[in-house]
Amino acid sequence: SYIVLREVLYLPEAHTNLLSISQIVKYGHKVNFDSKGCKVIDAYNKIIATGMFKLNKIDMRNYVAN
Repeated sequence: SYIVLREVLYLPEAHTNLLSISQIVKYGHKVNFDSKGCKVIDAYNKIIATGMFKLNKIDMRNYVAN
């Protein structure tokens, strides 16, 4: 299970992953936030990724395949 991210920069020295919400939305997805984290939703209203807040950051390791 995986999600394809387009037009990304690879920074091996970075200590965290950054995702651009505007780029996710540009490709037709929605991003919903609540007090626990966020969900990325595709054009068919299927959750394709989730993230949890962790020390003022979002942990996006909990991916769901589309």
